[in-house]
This record gives sequence, C-alpha cells and structure tokens, in this order.
Amino acid sequence: LSPEISSNVGNTIFNALKPETKFQASSEKISISFDNGVISIDISTNDLQSMRAIVNTYIRLLSLSYLSLNL
Repeated sequence: LSPEISSNVGNTIFNALKPETKFQASSEKISISFDNGVISIDISTNDLQSMRAIVNTYIRLLSLSYLSLNL
C-alpha cells in the first residue's frame, strides 16, 4: 500500500479531517498535515488506551474518506 495519493483526493481528505483535530482532550495533541501527496497525522497522548482509540478512529476516518471518494 503506497502512502502517496493524488493531490485532489489527498487535499479533500485533509480538509475533511482537519476539523476533527480540534476535538481533543487536554492530555491529547493531534495535528494533521498534507504535503507531497502524503497525509501525516501526529498524535501525542499520556496513555496507551487513548492512543489506541485515536489511532483506530483516524484509520477508520481515512479509510472511509478514501473509499467514498473512489467509488
């Protein structure tokens, strides 16, 4: 699976997920960026359970966004 996606699809997914990074607990820090066809999500949290939940959520959001744009 290549991490690179087309610029239009990547930009659309980035813009869809960017607002989600504003809803976070005080112990969490989430940022998203899109550069050269790669969406990067940086996650920082104090506990493993939160990290697992955040990673699973963003994987699902990325997957569903990508699939809905490529139907």
